[in-house]
Amino acid sequence: GKPLLVETWRRARKVAPSERIWVAAPAKLASQVRAALPALRPGRLVIEPSPRDTAPAVGLVCAAIARQTPSAVVGIFPTDHIIRDERRFLSCVGVAANEARQGSLVCLGIRPDRPATGFGYLKCAERPRAGRATKVARFVEKPDLARARRFLRSGSYLWNGGMFVWRVDRFLSELERTAPAIARAVRSTAEGRTNSWKRATRLSVDYAVMEKAREVSVVPLDAGWDDIGSWDA
Repeated sequence: GKPLLVETWRRARKVAPSERIWVAAPAKLASQVRAALPALRPGRLVIEPSPRDTAPAVGLVCAAIARQTPSAVVGIFPTDHIIRDERRFLSCVGVAANEARQGSLVCLGIRPDRPATGFGYLKCAERPRAGRATKVARFVEKPDLARARRFLRSGSYLWNGGMFVWRVDRFLSELERTAPAIARAVRSTAEGRTNSWKRATRLSVDYAVMEKAREVSVVPLDAGWDDIGSWDA
């Protein structure tokens, strides 16, 4: 099969034209990314000067996009995911984008089919329904097996798939509120001052922003998802 990066690009092309697709990558992988994605536009590859976890990486690409289109709605899609039902995936992204335009930070939440202990969970304010956004009551760390079984039985929990849709201005304003050192570092790096990057705290986007953010919602995704980057998948 094709490399997962190429598959993710191909899926993204069904969401947006190639000139509106941005890729974030660590400096050491930049040439490989360019070789794998010949259609990636110049200036759309955002280089992380060094790996600093997902909050700085996502913040940097959002800051770069905000310099051109401050109110753009963006989808954040990791490249280590497999999605078997693209039609359902695209429908879910469309629902999430509509919700994001109203100002929500939207997660794509995976319907659990087993009591997995290797994923974080999203507790929904009400039972999640296909094709609609639901408020997230809280983020839950990876549970033990007994809690995971309880979550599965309740029907009110989704796996946190690490995929998000939001307006860049909304995300950056939450980043400024919840992790100001990261916000300053990514804005400065996006403006070309790459020596600022080392001041970005190493934190995941969930921990730095999403667990503390206002107006977080989730759209359930039931599209044959697997996370290759996780033992549990």
